[in-house]
Amino acid sequence: MFVLIDSLAEKLPKFKKAAAAVQAATTEECARLNVAMPGKHFAHPIFRCHPSCVSFAAFSLILRDFGYLCGESFPDAAAPGRFPTSSFNIPFNFPRMTAPQEHPKYRIKREQLVQKLRQKGIVSERVLTALGRIPRHRFVDSAFERRAYDDAPLPIGHGQTISQPYTVARQTELLDPQPGQRILEIGTGSGYQAAVLLEMGVKLYSVERLCPLYERAQRLLRALGYKRLELKCGDGTQGWRAYAPFDGIIVTAGAPVVPETLTSQLTEGGRLIIPVGDDSGQQMLRITRQGDQFIEEDHNTYQFVRLIGSRGWQENDSG
Repeated sequence: MFVLIDSLAEKLPKFKKAAAAVQAATTEECARLNVAMPGKHFAHPIFRCHPSCVSFAAFSLILRDFGYLCGESFPDAAAPGRFPTSSFNIPFNFPRMTAPQEHPKYRIKREQLVQKLRQKGIVSERVLTALGRIPRHRFVDSAFERRAYDDAPLPIGHGQTISQPYTVARQTELLDPQPGQRILEIGTGSGYQAAVLLEMGVKLYSVERLCPLYERAQRLLRALGYKRLELKCGDGTQGWRAYAPFDGIIVTAGAPVVPETLTSQLTEGGRLIIPVGDDSGQQMLRITRQGDQFIEEDHNTYQFVRLIGSRGWQENDSG
């Protein structure tokens, strides 16, 4: 990503040293990405950045280092035209290199879905914005396309479902992922939950047990322009130790117990969102790591397909 900070340096002289560091870091990042630089840029009161040359995590780290160098914290970004906060709530869609073309009816349907989720109690505008951008009809079988924006789960084959949008929104809200964080998803499924997380600017690692679903989700997410993800087919109950620790882990299937393999892969302050229970229903748990302790919170009952794996349900379990 390329950031032009001349106007910032002019308005705020004490930022000049940090501005030079930001300029050098972002120029290096753009060279690494090897992305062409057309002349048109998005405008912002303090900086401009080209939407096609993107590494969101790098940009988040640059902003963080910028604040540290200057000994300053960024003002609240809730008011229009304010500089981004240290939580990097950037008013642009950085996670995707391309935006899919689609019929306007889908945008209307997404707006209606977002309004319904807001009425049901989802309060995170970041989560609602992400869901409002994602073409859910691309993640379902064509036979169910007309129902893609219903607030309901739908079958995706192999005995699996794409989760109800409310459930996706609620799990994501409980996780509260921040741009640049490393998030592990257990159960890629259709790829819809992954898209929500990617839209929020995380670096995503996702594991899917069923290889046909993994392959389909990978193709679709790449086709939609998402770049900051690593996917594999394997036993999600083992986590992904090669990339641990994670700032957050989200499990999209119901486990009989909380796998220690997942809690051990959380960083300090990291959160695990996991439904735990039997086929009659699971309790949605949020588990936060605090040193060697894990603080558990219960957030209502949900219904998920089983989490199959060495630390979950076994294929032949009767429940």
